[in-house]
Amino acid sequence: MLVLQQAHDPSLHTWIMEGAMSSSPNIYEDLVQVIAKGTSESRVAAANLLLHYWPFPNPYIIHRKTIQYKVHAWQRITCQSTTCSEKGPSVKSCYDPVICADVADTSPPVFLCRRCADNVIGERKAPMKNLTQPMQASSATCQNKDCQSQSRLAVGICFSHDCTRAHNFVPMRLCQECFTALHAHTETPHLVHRGSGCVWGQEVMWGTVEAIVKLLRETAQFEGTEGEGKRPKWLRQLEGGHSLGKEIDTMADERRMLSRFGVWMMAALCPPNQNADPQAISYIMYNVFQWFATTALLPNDSMGASLEQLKTDFVCDWINMAIRIHYDVFITALIPDPEEEGRYFEQTKEGLGRLLALMPYDVISLETWSRVMSKWLQLIYEKCNEEQQHELKILLCKIFEPDLCPLPFETVMVFDFVSRRLAGDNYVELFNALQWLHLLSRLEISIPLDMLLEKFSIALTGLSAMDIPKLGQNDLEEDDVSIHIVIIDILVLQLRLNEIAVHEQSSLTEKLFECVSLLLSVPLRTTPHECKNPELDGFADCSACQQAAFLHQMIMNMTENVSPKQEMAIQATEDEVIDNFDVTSSGTSHPSTALSPQTAPGSKGASPATPAPAVFSEGGLCFQTATVEHTGDEEFVGILPSEEFEIAMAEATTLTETDVGRETCHVVTSSLVEGIKGPSGSAQQAPKVPADDFWQTSVGRFRFSIDQLPPQLKMIHALLVNLEFAEDPDVENFIMNTLKFLCLHCGSLSNARREHRGFLIWIQESMMVPKLWARLRPDFVQVGELASLLLLHCISFPSGEEAFWRVIHRDFACADWKTRFDSVGKAYVMAHVIKLAPVKGNKVVQTALSALFYHFVTSLHDPNPTVAQRAIIALRALPTQTLKMMCFCFESQFDSCILDRPIIINAIRVLTTQIPDETMLTFDFFIQRFETLVLESQLSNQSEETVFVQDLMHTDPMSEIYQRKVNKAKKVGEA
Repeated sequence: MLVLQQAHDPSLHTWIMEGAMSSSPNIYEDLVQVIAKGTSESRVAAANLLLHYWPFPNPYIIHRKTIQYKVHAWQRITCQSTTCSEKGPSVKSCYDPVICADVADTSPPVFLCRRCADNVIGERKAPMKNLTQPMQASSATCQNKDCQSQSRLAVGICFSHDCTRAHNFVPMRLCQECFTALHAHTETPHLVHRGSGCVWGQEVMWGTVEAIVKLLRETAQFEGTEGEGKRPKWLRQLEGGHSLGKEIDTMADERRMLSRFGVWMMAALCPPNQNADPQAISYIMYNVFQWFATTALLPNDSMGASLEQLKTDFVCDWINMAIRIHYDVFITALIPDPEEEGRYFEQTKEGLGRLLALMPYDVISLETWSRVMSKWLQLIYEKCNEEQQHELKILLCKIFEPDLCPLPFETVMVFDFVSRRLAGDNYVELFNALQWLHLLSRLEISIPLDMLLEKFSIALTGLSAMDIPKLGQNDLEEDDVSIHIVIIDILVLQLRLNEIAVHEQSSLTEKLFECVSLLLSVPLRTTPHECKNPELDGFADCSACQQAAFLHQMIMNMTENVSPKQEMAIQATEDEVIDNFDVTSSGTSHPSTALSPQTAPGSKGASPATPAPAVFSEGGLCFQTATVEHTGDEEFVGILPSEEFEIAMAEATTLTETDVGRETCHVVTSSLVEGIKGPSGSAQQAPKVPADDFWQTSVGRFRFSIDQLPPQLKMIHALLVNLEFAEDPDVENFIMNTLKFLCLHCGSLSNARREHRGFLIWIQESMMVPKLWARLRPDFVQVGELASLLLLHCISFPSGEEAFWRVIHRDFACADWKTRFDSVGKAYVMAHVIKLAPVKGNKVVQTALSALFYHFVTSLHDPNPTVAQRAIIALRALPTQTLKMMCFCFESQFDSCILDRPIIINAIRVLTTQIPDETMLTFDFFIQRFETLVLESQLSNQSEETVFVQDLMHTDPMSEIYQRKVNKAKKVGEA
């Protein structure tokens, strides 16, 4: 080893090798030990000498191109005879001191050429020894002239003179047959040198394995200078000894290429067959993977190309064979080593680098990928801090980014190991998979959003059936958050990273709302609320409130991002009257009175004063006749008359409980558009419908299923359910902001008034209007402002207006004074925060608000002094603009409902009395009202002879103003 390290002349290396091989039989093992345990300088020479004298039994490996380093044959000593004139190469040696002194005037031995040796032998009969001649070139085939073997591949070298005499005393390479034939009957054993062949089970096994590993690791020593390696070689050599203060490494290229010898030795001597030692295969495989990672950083020059060619020629075949036979060893070499405590980050960085380097060579199957990547992601999540995780960002981006991932399968299959855990029934595995996705999202790695939404929906659907471990009072650790938080944060981060095309926005938005609705339907996994514990600091110490606030804030932000930016105007819908049915009795239908609200657009008879009486008077029963049609799975909406066919939406009559026993009907089959265009089929019996699918409303029962609703409606339902359990006002604020985006930006309720009218009626009566009314909180105005805006939107629907009227009448007429006290505060909040714009152009809203304001004003005379005092304080605290809006609503109701005029005038009078500083009754008010009365009186007494009616201003009968006044008076009179 010292000679190989210190002597830089390659001919000296071959001289000492052949000299040692001429006298010792174990030079192969010694040379392997030099490679395994020697220095880098000695390893360069030893590796070349090993392949020069012991060619591998593989013809493809032998046909190689050496780079830089070449084996040089040693030069023979010239003739030392003083009388020799030719000074030719010596072929014999003599150890007789007399002859040495006479012939060469030197001490023994003396080396003589053939002619001089023959002369000495002829003259003195001196004993001579034949000198072994240098091996000029490496031969891969048998050098025996009489060889007749079919496989002439050389397997060994014989240094005995009996074999080399016919070869001019040059050591001869022999094939297997010649080797056996020439040495089978020898009297004395010849000095032969053979390679080890396959090392499994031999003494030289671990020495060879260690030599292979050390050769492969030589490339890793240049990993820190890969940036310099990308510059031209002449520039690196020029700057190497000056700018860096180092000597130029003349052996750098040879050392860089040493790994090729390790590859050749591995492929020839250590095949991963059945007899291979698993521990040795694991050791080699680990270093081969590391060699892949380091060679990937080498410059793309001739040396880099040569090493790259080795991967496809030898290494990939070796790895594939190892995978087939030693698959568990292969997996172990790729996954983290649990024994390496304390260096998780370094281990992770190296492991991901090895995995990334292997990915382009088709040795990573889907099964391997699923088993290996899950281990690394779990290690990164558990053992690496946030700073270390960001240092791994580049590696993870190259592995997972769709545009950079070198795996041979689709992006969906890249995340298949995550998808299978999300669809499983193990909560721990599901939570870990979500944490992996969250880790990748925080590192700004894009994941296909449609795939995420699909897998999240599957996971959330099966979450209710899982055995979820419960949290104790003090079991909530910093990282053990609810599954809701992880999912919603992933979605928010991926929405920022994914560039959604315009044509994909609609479908992705629907999938997003579907996923969020499922998310909200699963309870949060948190500790019990501690925000009301007097020993703690409220929200700051309540984990349940903190997680709920984060969840709904993220949902709000996400909904805002995918919703239209323009807020829709609050307008009354043009739906048909829900309770529009034919009356077939002698009695007449009730017009709008001061006792019952109407739900038609315009609400001509909405009364703010008293509750509606029973529909039927005591004077006689009103029998109602209707045609009932089975509409299959269609929901019950409105009426479809049986007397005539119209091409329109099929509707069904809804009967309330009071109608049972008083109706006459006959049952026919469904008559939808398809049936109108062709001959009607025979009557069929309607299928039985589960009772759970029917939902009770004030206008009857409707059939629909929450699970079959559009995603936006399901999300609204889920938000309203969560609103009931929200204990923090910030959570309420976030939920109602989300409702605002869905209702006023996406138009979810407006779009549902036709196809899902039953759900719209039920959700407003049962959940939306009561819950929003309850959130008119004077202590948190931001919540009350959103509740007021959403209530105005609900009022614009016929069912919402009636539900709103019933809620305010129920609370203001409640026997409990505390309920009436809270109602005054809610009315104050709503009056204070409502803007005039949505009220001014909406007759339905004006009618509903007039009812609210009337109850607000009449609370001044509440029998309970606390309620009355609060009403007085609240009214006097209202700004002028709000008072004007109240009067505007009263005036609108005065003009539209004749029966309500006395109570409207009384309400305005009370306002004027209680707030004398504000002008309520003006001259214009009386002029306009009297003018309305004059026109109505003339129209009611109008005869055929009277063509025109006159107003107080004697306006031109042909003018537009006049026509508008008359039409307005006619509508009031017809009510």
